[in-house]
Amino acid sequence: MPNLGHGVVSDFTFSAKFICLINLEVGFRNCYNWTVLPIIMECSPYLEFLALEKEVLDEDQFVCDEWLRRWRGPEPVPKGMLNCLKVIGIKGFQGKQYELTVVNLLLGNAEVLEKMVVCSPPLSSDEETMLISETIFGYPRGSKDCQIIFLSDS
Repeated sequence: MPNLGHGVVSDFTFSAKFICLINLEVGFRNCYNWTVLPIIMECSPYLEFLALEKEVLDEDQFVCDEWLRRWRGPEPVPKGMLNCLKVIGIKGFQGKQYELTVVNLLLGNAEVLEKMVVCSPPLSSDEETMLISETIFGYPRGSKDCQIIFLSDS
């Protein structure tokens, strides 16, 4: 198995399917770890509840910009994401561009999503918190019934 902590795994294929998996919690340390998310979605066709927890770290902006430049969302979008995913929770969200890209992908493609809860540690200012929450609320949604909840400790 490749090292998922550093590098891009977009060329990696994983043929196992976890058909009984409906609830999953995944922890991420840095921007490169998010690359495994499309693989998780592809291997979990009946996933209904997805909890993503990002460790709050000071990340090298160049590394994250490079990840963002190279990362591509799943094509085609996994069927489970379209037909089954009902609830997404994201903890440790800092509003970094790569995090917003992932949120946009999830919101825009999860067609039966009922709720997305985004939890953020204290950000640098109330204005930053407002800007990030407004950005998320402005993303197109695959599900017209999706409720977005943005919680910040600030």
